[in-house]
Amino acid sequence: MLDVCDHDKNFGLTLYEVNITLMAIAKSMPLPSPELKDIVRQARSVTPTIFRIVDEDNDEEVTGKELLWVSEMYDLLKEKPVLKGLSNALFTVLDTDADDGLSAEEIRAAIQTDGVVEKLIAIFDERFPIPVLKHGISPEVLLDNLQPAFVAMDVNEDGKIERKESLKAALSFKKQFLGVANLLKNSAMMLKIVVGAYLEKEAAAGTDLHSLAASGGSAVE
Repeated sequence: MLDVCDHDKNFGLTLYEVNITLMAIAKSMPLPSPELKDIVRQARSVTPTIFRIVDEDNDEEVTGKELLWVSEMYDLLKEKPVLKGLSNALFTVLDTDADDGLSAEEIRAAIQTDGVVEKLIAIFDERFPIPVLKHGISPEVLLDNLQPAFVAMDVNEDGKIERKESLKAALSFKKQFLGVANLLKNSAMMLKIVVGAYLEKEAAAGTDLHSLAASGGSAVE
């Protein structure tokens, strides 16, 4: 991943570098297939979450050492159905009234209850270790991070997450994660050449790459 996305060669990745790489992949491939476009969409969707997970020191840059987690989780997700068990375990802790549904208010009340955050961290440590949780996390920060996840999982927009919705979201994350990892793993050398050539051409043309990366450059339309 570093080899393909680390454009300034400082052995670290920013979200901008990953986004500009994904945009370049889609824009530079001749007649990109629907499958490739889908992988790029998935990558743009899942990348911010992965960044929050692995950026242990919260400096908005992921180092080579921090990226080792991606490789470890790739192997784990390929070999074991860990996310289904993780989703169920987390849901059970938060679902205090045991009705197989979670409202935003119920999640907030549960997380602010003494000992619950520690239980959640223990579940992650056992099933799906996350670097950013190594040093603990406050209820407030955890809630801030869960807010976008809640919106994404509430598929029917009824203000409540059902257990089956949380399982579906976990399986969707797995598919997106493995799809992006497989693309980078199996095509690293080709992608490095193609992306490098595309970015050089755009830079020479005076293109504002930061704005292009932020917008996706219509890359996956």
